[in-house]
Amino acid sequence: MTPLLTIVGLLACTVVPILLLSLLLHQDVIAVALGDLSVRLRAWLRRRFRGEEPAPLGRPIEQIATDLRRLSTRIDRAAPGMSFAKYDSTRRAYDDALVEGCRAMDVPERLSWLPPGVQRDQERRNLEFRLEQCGLRVHDAA
Repeated sequence: MTPLLTIVGLLACTVVPILLLSLLLHQDVIAVALGDLSVRLRAWLRRRFRGEEPAPLGRPIEQIATDLRRLSTRIDRAAPGMSFAKYDSTRRAYDDALVEGCRAMDVPERLSWLPPGVQRDQERRNLEFRLEQCGLRVHDAA
């Protein structure tokens, strides 16, 4: 075997496991960067190495989707006389349902720890889009 092939083989044997370990350790960062591809990769890795899908920990996704559509309609079509307290509690319930939907669909989220403000509003819209991309209809078709 030539020295060049030996060096290339050694590099491949050391670099590939390090890259795979980095992928596994930093999968949340990768999930944000790669979005749906990373979610599918993690699901495949889970099936491949555990041999089975994890048991659902929360409510059925159908119930979560129903709550999301119901609450989004209440927020989008808020009555002119609705008190701020009622609007805010509805929005918080909607955020909780979004977080629950993200956990059920294995979509990384930051909404649960962001303070109220512009960043939280942007994250809410981002999660709505990402859940729609995963097939979870968040808004009623009007």
